[in-house]
Amino acid sequence: MRIAIIGAGFTGLAAGFELSRQGHHVHIFEKNSFVGGLGSGFRDLVDDYPTDWEWDLEQFYHHWFAGDAHIMKLISELGASDQVIQKRPITASWYHDHAYQLDSPMSLLQFSPISMVDRLRTGAFLAAMKLIPNGKFLEHWTAHDVAQKVMGKHAYEVMWEPLLKGKFAEYYTEINLAWLWARIYMRSPKLAYFEGGFQKLATLLSDAITSQRSFVETDVTIQTITKEEDLWKVTTDKNEETFDSIISTTPFPVFTKLFPELPPEYVEQYKSLFGIGAQALVLSLEKEFLPNDIYWLSIHESEWPFLVVAEHTHFMDKKHYGNDNLLYVGDYLPASDPLMQQDKDELLSTFLPYLQKINAGFSRETVKQSWLWRTPYAQPIVKRNHSQHIPPLTTPLPNV
Repeated sequence: MRIAIIGAGFTGLAAGFELSRQGHHVHIFEKNSFVGGLGSGFRDLVDDYPTDWEWDLEQFYHHWFAGDAHIMKLISELGASDQVIQKRPITASWYHDHAYQLDSPMSLLQFSPISMVDRLRTGAFLAAMKLIPNGKFLEHWTAHDVAQKVMGKHAYEVMWEPLLKGKFAEYYTEINLAWLWARIYMRSPKLAYFEGGFQKLATLLSDAITSQRSFVETDVTIQTITKEEDLWKVTTDKNEETFDSIISTTPFPVFTKLFPELPPEYVEQYKSLFGIGAQALVLSLEKEFLPNDIYWLSIHESEWPFLVVAEHTHFMDKKHYGNDNLLYVGDYLPASDPLMQQDKDELLSTFLPYLQKINAGFSRETVKQSWLWRTPYAQPIVKRNHSQHIPPLTTPLPNV
């Protein structure tokens, strides 16, 4: 079969890899000049990428958990398992001017901002989540309601409410408990990364696809998709081709625009699906930023303008990046948020007093270079009974 795939993020690449290995002729269409989607690096996207960096760096911070079996299986099928690096970096939480290590049962028992009773209740809640093999049924309740009832109101307000607000903005009270279960269940102290960066893995997938007589086309815009008898004609700004089947990996609003022939009742049923965007300010620094070799610092302060500070070079050796110290300052925001309108210098000015609370020695003068990355759709809003509103893989259109 001739199969078109829309989108060369990791979903599209994984689908293309599997189908091309089965003997299908696959053509992947990607509007950007690169493959990898939100996991892509930015070496080829900027003019000021440091020439002494050996590895490509992601636009948005990335790692895997040790239990991410599907991606590990895919990497094994690529013959690249020896390029997976596993480490146990230090993760911590910032609360009331202090960084608390919170990555083990013992560190939870030592977490002084909440009472010992609440620590025990929180531990019991986390243990219960870890013991549930399939938490889909938990989507009937909200994380906001259940977590504070089980953990205690104060423990919830300290540990989970700021993170839910940072992740989901004004929708945080509506997020279902299954989302929180998945976050807890999959989390592991040991994290994994791909040698050379996630862009290298995306490129390996793309190369594997093209080696099977298939095609990955970047810098292409799809103009129309129309039905012609039993085939689908894809017209782009460069060419037109026909296919037996189409796979779309785009967000649902983009998908519906590409296929105006979709029945109105189908579009109406799933149009409530939406998400919010993300931004990451990437800083190359003269000195280390986070204390005690901390890699990941979650911000448990609801009024702060960012959700996480991640020092990538406390996870991967900075020798791969010209001995620079690399810091991500990230958040999830609706596209309409004023912070999403600021340029990188304005954003650094906004962040500066908060970053100085974490590291009093930080200043603009310690920043060697900076880059700002944004995407309008990064975090789906997963409300109660979310699974009932996810479109099935097949659509009302034949072979789409």
